[in-house]
Amino acid sequence: MIFDYYYPKLFPISLKSVRQREENEELVMNVFVSIWQNREQVSKATDFESYIFAMLRNQMVDHQRKKVFATEDIEQVLHFLRSFFIFQLLS
Repeated sequence: MIFDYYYPKLFPISLKSVRQREENEELVMNVFVSIWQNREQVSKATDFESYIFAMLRNQMVDHQRKKVFATEDIEQVLHFLRSFFIFQLLS
């Protein structure tokens, strides 16, 4: 099964970004829900492993973005934006 194979690989990666276990579990589960909801597109992916890790990366970025922009701490927002742009350059 896809879940049994990839969950143990995805969970520790996202745990580095989302340190709270419950939020992390939800984030990883959202990846699998998204795969199911977009299964027709996913079946066309030439490299499924790259696809699922890209989905995880996008979920992590979305999660951090929502969390940062919910705060009024401008320094935290600026730090996120700098990190995000560096991350995009490295991807």
